[in-house]
Amino acid sequence: MIFLRCQYGFSQLYRQRELTIQYQLTLSRVNKTDVYVPSDQFQDKIAQICKKYMNSLSMSNLIYDEAEQIILNELGFVSFKSRTSNISIKNLSKSFELTGRFDAEHYQQKYDDYKTIIESYPYGHTTVGGEFKQVKNTFTKSRNGYNYIEISDIDIAAGVANSNYIETQDLPANAKIKISYKNMLISKVRPNRGAVAIIDSKLNNLVASGAFTVLKEKSGMSIEVLFVLLRSYLYKDWLLKWNVGSSYPVIKDKDILNLPIPTLQTGIQSQITKKIQESFKLREESKSLLEKAKRAIEIAIEDGEVKAMEWINIS
Repeated sequence: MIFLRCQYGFSQLYRQRELTIQYQLTLSRVNKTDVYVPSDQFQDKIAQICKKYMNSLSMSNLIYDEAEQIILNELGFVSFKSRTSNISIKNLSKSFELTGRFDAEHYQQKYDDYKTIIESYPYGHTTVGGEFKQVKNTFTKSRNGYNYIEISDIDIAAGVANSNYIETQDLPANAKIKISYKNMLISKVRPNRGAVAIIDSKLNNLVASGAFTVLKEKSGMSIEVLFVLLRSYLYKDWLLKWNVGSSYPVIKDKDILNLPIPTLQTGIQSQITKKIQESFKLREESKSLLEKAKRAIEIAIEDGEVKAMEWINIS
């Protein structure tokens, strides 16, 4: 597994891609991959690192799930069952005249149920825009290149954003928002996918696509709490209420900013924030271990296993 993820394995798989409607690999092409076969001793060493990598990743996911469970339990959403009626009756003054929407999907009863859950929270509720400031910073394109983040750079499973350095002349037209450490990106395209990420990189010259709503902490609620809320099933499904379009559904900044959120107690927020920070730390450790194993195999191929083992022991 590690070999296929290092440059000598992955580059072969990348080269073997076939383009039909989209890039794909066939079994026959995968079978053509030349594989480096290390000694048993070196394989054992890589296996040890790999197991640590997987354990850290597993613990990271487990702690994140605990944080999400705290919120869902607090809101009473674990045992929640939405109404299943296929009919929702609205008069004109409470529908089109208020929202400008005439599509049936917008008025599904489950969305009213989600709103009731949040607005009946005993410690009160607010909105995303009430607790967080929208980042609208533009950039001047005065540098040779920028670290750019678009929607496909969001690891949906982990809630992590990866950036790619792109020369200024090659930046897409949608590269619009200057962002920084601890900003949060929320995809306005197909929001039910949960493409939400907190920027944990301290790289300079970070730029995000205009297809994100970008937020930063203002006061009160931590960014980690909002991160868990918006990635929960409740909010991912609720955001579909404001979808516009069919083949390329999107929502607007105002729909995110006006979204009701519970004013969770300080103790609950503190628990969630600590768990998310711990989860991120473990994920970073797992990433470091993966890179260590990949680089060790590359050194073994380039300079021999003795050099690779020496590098492992000092890194």
